[in-house]
Amino acid sequence: MRLATLCIASIALVFVFSPLAKADRLAFQRGNAVFLAGVDGKFSHKRIGLPSSDALWAISRDGRRLTWLKRASGGSDSGLLSRAAAIFVTDSAGRREKKLLATDGLKDRSEKRVTEVGPTRPEGGSTRLDDWTPLSLAFSADGRTIYLGIARTGNAEVELATVAVDASTGAAVVDADGHWKVLAPVAQADASDAFLTGVGAASTGETTEGAFAPLTVVRFDEESIAPLPSTAVSGGKKPAYGSAFLPSISPDARRIAFSSIPVGLWLADPQGKYIKRIVSTEATRPRWSTDGKILYFLAPRPSTGDRPCFDLYSLPAGALTAVPKKVIDDIEFFDIVPD
Repeated sequence: MRLATLCIASIALVFVFSPLAKADRLAFQRGNAVFLAGVDGKFSHKRIGLPSSDALWAISRDGRRLTWLKRASGGSDSGLLSRAAAIFVTDSAGRREKKLLATDGLKDRSEKRVTEVGPTRPEGGSTRLDDWTPLSLAFSADGRTIYLGIARTGNAEVELATVAVDASTGAAVVDADGHWKVLAPVAQADASDAFLTGVGAASTGETTEGAFAPLTVVRFDEESIAPLPSTAVSGGKKPAYGSAFLPSISPDARRIAFSSIPVGLWLADPQGKYIKRIVSTEATRPRWSTDGKILYFLAPRPSTGDRPCFDLYSLPAGALTAVPKKVIDDIEFFDIVPD
């Protein structure tokens, strides 16, 4: 009896004093608010309120900060001056809210006004800030930079770019001419230490297959904005996946998951050695768990009014063709938060 008591006590001491394993949490948007929940979707609680249900937001890789973008009232197609975009940051608990910048008062690190976006192509020129509209928001891998994906439409072509600001000061990252520097000709950015992935500008190619948006991978450690040749579309041929959207790099930077139009969830490697479909039904917004063992994604559900609705699913990374498991239903967006 005494031995049994000692064993129970020892187990209890090990439980109390051993560090608990850390696990991811899920940040998800429902309506005008961001909630935090466990990886099973349970025990959710509200973190911050958003200005609207279509507001852009993102969480830093360390899970400590949240950023979101609010646009001034006006027409939905207005540019970044006539309808300014303000970027805010808080800690992950929604405290210490700070307005980082507004695009109608954008400045560089020297406090000089920035009103133009630099060339997106080597042979191109700068363009007015007001020609562009925001598409996406993301933190860099180290959390020091906030990426803004922007789009410009003209002459039946969609031009895309990733620009950046300092995540602490809001200062724009500029080129040698003082224009908002185009880090890559992609939008919907996702970054690892060496790579930035995104969706390249829509192209009609050299065939009659119609427009498409290719997956694009940029190596930041080589200080190049040119996509890796092996991932570029060759000969103007439309890729098997059609158009890529919302890519996500695995923590080991060896795999990229992305959704596509017309349909499906796809997997590729940064060198472009393989691209294969892993989900054949409608799916979007893939995101890897911080240990790379789980891939989460959204699948559409019947909408409620004008609000887009999705269910959140998960797949084990070792069996990506398995039957997905539903985690949370009826949300608009989500992200992964390390505990």
